[in-house]
Amino acid sequence: MIITGLTFGGQPLFGFYYGANNKERLRKTLLFATLITSAAALGLSLFVILLAPQLLSVFLSDASFIRIGTPMLQFQVISMVCVGLIMLATILFQSIGKAIPALILSICRQGVIFMIGLYILPRLMGSSGILLAQALADLLTALIALFLFYRHFHWILKTKDQ
Repeated sequence: MIITGLTFGGQPLFGFYYGANNKERLRKTLLFATLITSAAALGLSLFVILLAPQLLSVFLSDASFIRIGTPMLQFQVISMVCVGLIMLATILFQSIGKAIPALILSICRQGVIFMIGLYILPRLMGSSGILLAQALADLLTALIALFLFYRHFHWILKTKDQ
């Protein structure tokens, strides 16, 4: 939810700067949002990965559930930086009226890629494959987000000096 708040917070600025054709401000705002979102995602992921048993013990008292739940929780957050990038790209596309790239990113992460991962990974890795399906979907969708971003905004990567 923290990552969601950070990414949605930039939405009005992205739309405003894009609509005003202020490419430099859009570039700087997007860079700032990417750094803040990635740093927050990395910090929160490390926090959850390192303290997963303690966090679970707040809600569970059975040691066997905590033992089983720890890797499940850790697998859920290992790709959080990718999730931040996906959400940021999705919000950017929505902000500037590019619905198709936003839709593609939305259906890939929790839909198409995730479902394919759920079908293939358990056959290859057993129950660990189920746990890794979301992380794989996040990673592959982040790569798609980078591709779509570059395709639509390659100019944003250039500074005034270039």
